[in-house]
Amino acid sequence: MWGIGLSAAGVSSSSTLSSRGSVSYKSRPATLPVFGWGGYIGSIDQVIPILDDLASGGYTGIRYWAIPVWLTESPSHNLNLAILDRLVDEAERRGIVVYIDSEHNYPPSAYIDGHEQEWIQDLIMVGRRYNDRPNVVLECVNEYAGSNQPAIYNRAIAELRAAGVHLPLLFNYWWNQVNAELNDPDNNYAIGRHFYGKAWDSYNVAVPADLSTVVEESGIANAMYKYFYSTTEKIYLQSSLELRIPNGFVVTELGPTDDEAIVGDPSVGNIAYGMAFLREGIKNNVTVLLYRVGDSSKKALYEQRAFTYFGEGFLPTP
Repeated sequence: MWGIGLSAAGVSSSSTLSSRGSVSYKSRPATLPVFGWGGYIGSIDQVIPILDDLASGGYTGIRYWAIPVWLTESPSHNLNLAILDRLVDEAERRGIVVYIDSEHNYPPSAYIDGHEQEWIQDLIMVGRRYNDRPNVVLECVNEYAGSNQPAIYNRAIAELRAAGVHLPLLFNYWWNQVNAELNDPDNNYAIGRHFYGKAWDSYNVAVPADLSTVVEESGIANAMYKYFYSTTEKIYLQSSLELRIPNGFVVTELGPTDDEAIVGDPSVGNIAYGMAFLREGIKNNVTVLLYRVGDSSKKALYEQRAFTYFGEGFLPTP
């Protein structure tokens, strides 16, 4: 799925460059998290229109995903380096960070198990190709549901750094996997997980409605408290802060729903969930990337529904 970012300014103001020229978010002001959208880009002709649309809205991030050949050989969804090269180049010109998810997997599974070296070699290949680019984050894993974590993540980090790859890294934990600190000699990584508002698929009220009222009365506020503020949860934001994860907590998939049957007609609760999450992301300096643009765009739909349902922008004005 897709991800892209928004801040009040470009990459230079929301990030710093390490001595190796890689993106580091450790000094990013609390008011400037990265927000975004993302997905698979099937044609090089899509790159500039997608980036121009994002840049015009103030977005500063995009997530590119591709399925590794060793997992599924699919001409329409495997890594296309020509497209990715253009994306990185054009995104840098527009101040947009590219999250490269070249090892995408869906549905969630233990897909790395038995393919550890193929997975790591793919990461090394991509990492070396973009190692000197200041606007690239290497997203190393997507919805790995196996039990060989964090050990397999630490192995990947060790081999990437030994191979000379010094990009910032991102590791996503599956929904029930406890956050864990990783062993990175560069101290340049983030952790995160994915969030969808499927629980609110059937929540509807008369519109236009007040967003705050809907968030409270629907129970979305309780979910936001759990995600962002609860100190007893070991899989969300406060746990990552306690662990002092160097580049913070990153959400590369936020969706109002993950039900393909209704994704084109999201409920009031679905849109309220996405809007509430984004607003909490701003308060808590959490990078958030939504799905999806490119071949299955929902960006314009979410924005239109936000105004129809609540009379305000899906993503708040910085």
